[in-house]
Amino acid sequence: MRTYSSSNYAISGETQSSSSSSSGNVVISSSSSSTSSSDLQSTTITSNRSGPRFLLEPPTKVHFLNDSGTVITCKVAGIPPVRIWWSLSDGTTVSDVHGLRHVRPNGDLVISPFSPSMFRQDIHATIYRCMATNSIGTIRSRNCEVRAVIQQPYSVQVYGEYAIAGNTGHMKCQIPAFVRDYVKVTAWLKGDAIVATKSESIRI
Repeated sequence: MRTYSSSNYAISGETQSSSSSSSGNVVISSSSSSTSSSDLQSTTITSNRSGPRFLLEPPTKVHFLNDSGTVITCKVAGIPPVRIWWSLSDGTTVSDVHGLRHVRPNGDLVISPFSPSMFRQDIHATIYRCMATNSIGTIRSRNCEVRAVIQQPYSVQVYGEYAIAGNTGHMKCQIPAFVRDYVKVTAWLKGDAIVATKSESIRI
């Protein structure tokens, strides 16, 4: 039980007390010695206020293809109702950019599909945070790393390596940097025969 007191009033937070309303609200009653009905006053303070809390927090990483776009959801609850917005890692508030980025009224962050020529690092390869506030307080989500992958043709290469006879030769599959994080080597072939699997390099 939490109790706050002053010279004229006593506030008790114990809902099972006879001075509590059936709804669980706390009642403030006059402690004046006078019993006159005109002097008795009571005021109800609602006790169901709560600060913002995440129902669905954005993930730590969102990688997507440029021709598909993505929607990052942020759901927050609180009483009174919360206001949701997004910020960058430096604290800058995220604003709408026509045709590229939009924050929905429900708090979703929308990154629209875009052509390779429209790529912007401050939109398509940056850190976002979901923010929410009401009169009780403010919360901030973990960092959400957003990275757009430009869909374009690529090829891998294997370059010849010299090795002394009887020693080990080391050959590596060279994958372009812009797709390296999203490409997995599945096999090495010698002619039509598979000689190794699941490795970016091979020792011969």
